[in-house]
Amino acid sequence: MQNDYPLQNPHNLHTEPPWPAMYYSGCWLRPGHYLYSMTGRLLTSRRVPEDFPCRLAALDGGFLSPRLPQVQGRATHVHLNGWTILSFWDQSGDVRPESCSTFVLRGLYPFAETCAIAQKGFPRVWERLGFPIVLREETGDG
Repeated sequence: MQNDYPLQNPHNLHTEPPWPAMYYSGCWLRPGHYLYSMTGRLLTSRRVPEDFPCRLAALDGGFLSPRLPQVQGRATHVHLNGWTILSFWDQSGDVRPESCSTFVLRGLYPFAETCAIAQKGFPRVWERLGFPIVLREETGDG
């Protein structure tokens, strides 16, 4: 897939290794929605950092409004307790309704940089996406 999120600043240290602590919640290496490290390690609530910004259950749609249309790629981007969370509806790995992907990065990043970092940290997840990731506020649907 073409890189739809060019880096705003190619010299920014956060877009090249070493990356910030980063995690992915969704369908990746096995069926089902789980939390993974960049190395593919499956994580449980006992293995996340002590300062992890939320409960693991919140990563499975908790940052997306169930009252709004579930359009693939419509994203929520929030900062919470020193972390950045990017969550969007995604049925590319699981076709069931309410399937989503969520990226959690330590540190505070703007939307475009969050997408660029997450894409570099989890390239196989991003390669399967066949749709753009767009902030919900920019689409006019809430």
